[in-house]
Amino acid sequence: MLFDFLWPCDLWAPLRLLSQSAFPYLANIPNSHAIPDDQLVAWLDEMVFRHLFESCEKPSNAPVEMERCFRLTRRGGEAWESERRPRWERYVNVDAFPSNEPDYRILCLDQALGRHYIEVGVDAGLIAAPKSLRHRVLKDANLTPWRRFSAVHEFSYKLAPDEADSPDWESYERGRSWWSSSKELLKSASWAQR
Repeated sequence: MLFDFLWPCDLWAPLRLLSQSAFPYLANIPNSHAIPDDQLVAWLDEMVFRHLFESCEKPSNAPVEMERCFRLTRRGGEAWESERRPRWERYVNVDAFPSNEPDYRILCLDQALGRHYIEVGVDAGLIAAPKSLRHRVLKDANLTPWRRFSAVHEFSYKLAPDEADSPDWESYERGRSWWSSSKELLKSASWAQR
């Protein structure tokens, strides 16, 4: 479960947020992982020793609220991939990021899938129709921090300030032909996994 949470991004997760009580809130899931808190540090150290996770140590002069953090390594991502067996051609990496104005960025391996994702989002009222959609192909690019592909399609556009506040989630789910999280991958296993 910790691998499922950490695989998609270059995320450093603080130790206290990986505890059994905090983890469900961090990962937005109803249940926690099965590692008891009194064994968690030893388990994480084992993952670091096996080069599946890496950790950053708190500097000795750092404030008390700073603590040891963990993230998945390339080897950890490959271990996750061998177990979950994702179909990367159905993966959509969605990223809203700040600039002068808010931007929305979509990364995927298939141009038609990226356009379909935007179309379904607009039809379901999840996003406003982009006024200006930019598309480019990134060569030898990362789709996740640990996984490179020969060509990745990038779509980007400015977010409208009046994004819909009550999307039709049923319509969105009916139109779905992609996965963008571990929860979606596991829920849609018939077409999302090899």
